[in-house]
Amino acid sequence: MKRSLILFGLLICLLAFYLFSHPLTPVASIGWIGALVLFYHGALGLRNYIRSSPAYRRPWNLIQSILSLFFAILFLSSSAFSLSTTVFSIVAYWLMFLGGTRLMAAYTYYKANFPDSRREFWSATITILVALFLFINPIFSAAIIGYLFAFIVLLVGISLLLSGLRL
Repeated sequence: MKRSLILFGLLICLLAFYLFSHPLTPVASIGWIGALVLFYHGALGLRNYIRSSPAYRRPWNLIQSILSLFFAILFLSSSAFSLSTTVFSIVAYWLMFLGGTRLMAAYTYYKANFPDSRREFWSATITILVALFLFINPIFSAAIIGYLFAFIVLLVGISLLLSGLRL
């Protein structure tokens, strides 16, 4: 057990050093997994469209499936740099939508004289500002997340090494 902990600790530390030298790799991996899920969704939708009876076929289902397959193939064939940018652009759009809906809820709370409307307004404002930062600097954000992930992996590797040395 002691040897395996030390061996895995060393391997995880080496992985962390690799991730420190390539910070976009974890974010690109998330994008690649998302592209695989999108491909599966498109293929499943196309299969369901073909298998359904003509009375239940809708052209929107076919268009959605074809577009899902197209974007999945586009994402799977792109580089790690563009995948990292794409992932954070999607997150930025999602945060912008979330901030907008929070802002509308805060306005509704304000009109109804709820006491927590100010907190909801500030939450919406901060969410929108984070989304704008991600829109402006997607690669910088991806690098920060990559370095954070590498640091966490390094801490796990050091923890395994120390546990193996203590046994």
